[in-house]
Amino acid sequence: MKPDNITVIETMDVADLILAIEAELRILDIWDKQQPAPAALQSTTPFCYDTLYLHQWLQWIFIPGIKNLLENNAALPANCAIAPLAEEVFPKQIQGDCTHLLHLLQRFDVVCHSK
Repeated sequence: MKPDNITVIETMDVADLILAIEAELRILDIWDKQQPAPAALQSTTPFCYDTLYLHQWLQWIFIPGIKNLLENNAALPANCAIAPLAEEVFPKQIQGDCTHLLHLLQRFDVVCHSK
């Protein structure tokens, strides 16, 4: 049985991954300076796919959400599958090499599945 909260080592690993994902979004110059409209952030579609680009969802929903879980020592999502969508979408949406970003998202998925 898995504990409800995560260990310090796991937190550091996930925190490092989240920081690396944020840094990579900035390096690829897809880190938005302005927040989308509030209605766009309220979508109930997975990844807010009907109102946001995936990189926007990462920036405005995913990263803050994971940071909040870490700050509150809460459990990470048990089943996370961001990488498959990113592998499909990013090569079409991002100008530049998104290989490292995809690797980071794959790693995050693996960390969540190992909990």
